[in-house]
Amino acid sequence: MDLDRRTHHLENLRRWRGPRRRDLTLADLPERVERTVLKPHRQLAAVAMLWRELVPGHLLDRTALVSFQRGVLTVELTDSATLYELDRLLRCGLERQLRTACKTTLRRVRCRIANSGGGNS
Repeated sequence: MDLDRRTHHLENLRRWRGPRRRDLTLADLPERVERTVLKPHRQLAAVAMLWRELVPGHLLDRTALVSFQRGVLTVELTDSATLYELDRLLRCGLERQLRTACKTTLRRVRCRIANSGGGNS
């Protein structure tokens, strides 16, 4: 009987400590697509709609929303003058307006100048 208990205990250890079998089915695919694709797309679309409402029209054509990840909205701008003007607007209350109007968590707006596409040759 003592041998049976030890054997049973060893089998349990193998089951608990051994490598787990990976789930190779596609059962969680809808949930994964929802989490990684659809939800971020909906969040960025909602933020883009607010962006069009709150940002002055003369700046809209010089800005492009690039990404919205972990509450950080990344905006690319055409030139440094636009960067300066948008930075002033964000600091004077535009970022606060975006935060309060946004249904999802918006922690900050990160601005950067877009690459012109020219390489160093």
